[in-house]
Amino acid sequence: MKFAEKLDLLMNITKTSNSLLSLNAALDASYISRLRNGKRKPAKKGDYIEKMAAYFSRNLNEKYQLISLQDAMELEEKLPKDPVNLGLLISEWLRDDSDEKASSLEGFLDDFTNFRFSKSTVPNDRLGDIIKVAQNNTEAYYGISGKRKVVLAFLSNVIASNKKQTLLLFSDEKIEWLTGSAEFTAQWSSLMIQVIMKGNRIKIIHTVSRDLDEMLSAIGKWMPLYMTGAIEPYYYPKKRDGVFRRTLFAYPDVVAVTSSTFGESHNGGANFFTKKREIIDGLTEEFKAFLSTCRPLMKIFTPQNKKEYFEILTEFEKEACDTIIKSEPLSIMSMPSVLVNKISAKLDMRQGGMVRDYYNLRSQNFAQLLKTNKVHEIIKIPDQNQLDKGIILYPFTDMIQEGEIYYTTEDFHAHISNIISMLETYKNYTVHIEENPEDIKSVIMVKENLGVLVAKPIKPSVFLAINESNLTVALWDYLNDKIKKRSHTKDNKKTTIERLKTLRNLLIQG
Repeated sequence: MKFAEKLDLLMNITKTSNSLLSLNAALDASYISRLRNGKRKPAKKGDYIEKMAAYFSRNLNEKYQLISLQDAMELEEKLPKDPVNLGLLISEWLRDDSDEKASSLEGFLDDFTNFRFSKSTVPNDRLGDIIKVAQNNTEAYYGISGKRKVVLAFLSNVIASNKKQTLLLFSDEKIEWLTGSAEFTAQWSSLMIQVIMKGNRIKIIHTVSRDLDEMLSAIGKWMPLYMTGAIEPYYYPKKRDGVFRRTLFAYPDVVAVTSSTFGESHNGGANFFTKKREIIDGLTEEFKAFLSTCRPLMKIFTPQNKKEYFEILTEFEKEACDTIIKSEPLSIMSMPSVLVNKISAKLDMRQGGMVRDYYNLRSQNFAQLLKTNKVHEIIKIPDQNQLDKGIILYPFTDMIQEGEIYYTTEDFHAHISNIISMLETYKNYTVHIEENPEDIKSVIMVKENLGVLVAKPIKPSVFLAINESNLTVALWDYLNDKIKKRSHTKDNKKTTIERLKTLRNLLIQG
């Protein structure tokens, strides 16, 4: 449950009004209302959640109230009768935002996995109007509408310049200027794609001090650009005070945009659009100085830079850390060699050799990891009907082979058998069967406190290599929670083996 849903439940079962809770939590009633309907998220600092919890613990006196709360908390044991201990438990529950993080992550992963390029939404005859926004060396426009105007003018001038270089982009101002208008977002996205189609690249510094939801939303808006492989995202690793916020876009020697706002405000600030060479040079140097203090947020790989992808993949898989893998549906590391040989025989000599080399490298690294660290794998078992139709893809990508290769029922049976054998052989290897086969279709490998690889298995393939600590922890917790929710039995590994054997037998009967 999200915070707003928890608060609404507590207020309903205790028959508490906004005004009554505001008196006990020392907050304005309108603020309580916004917290309750989800328009406002709770502050990470401050003691008003503890005050709310203490109030609710004193007013949960009826049996039906306690049962309702216990069910909502998904607790097997009864709630404590002591108001102090009950208050602590409620406070902890209200502050637990794992469901909200999971929702944000699932939205991000779903958008990433199912992304498709769409046609331009900005007609060519409108580009001329956008370009004419600023004709002087430097002009100022105000507020969100002014920011949108200068950003469209900036991108239009980049397109019109017919140059091929790198855009330099940074903004830690409130993101409403980009996300608050569907029409503007469509125009912006279309122009950015055109910028890249002209042969340009982009370096962007993301703000990771935003909360996870806002950060993922910001990154999500750049998804079309990530898919091109032409964007290099960075982040500043240290805390910033956030008193003054800044936007700086520069396209060396051609055009630049800059603005600043105070704190959370974003309506009245001036946004400067300039073609003046001296100002552009100064802003370019300022961006480069800032970039020198930043770190890569993630690296993006497509079939166009597969050499770099294999280097990163090999380096990542050799790191000895506890690991969680979410496969789609099964992983190449758990595949028996007999299937690899079968696949290779169907390909030409070059591709067949690449498939075997790829498999050997990854399976060897995996076996070595299992000697030292725990590995949890989340797998999916497709319907028999899907296997009969031959629509379940092998876990290979266009990084190593062209075309698509599908499982037969016999192949899938052999793969499941090998997973059972691995479970019986390696004490550090555990498997969890995904209960919802239509769940997020991303392939994810997370190494605890190290980094994440996220793959889009639907062609065209795109891979994200992430080592930013907040995203790494969030994705680790997300997958770990999926595992914990399914681990109800005392000997979960034994139960999984028995279940896989049953599923394997059903495949034979089918």
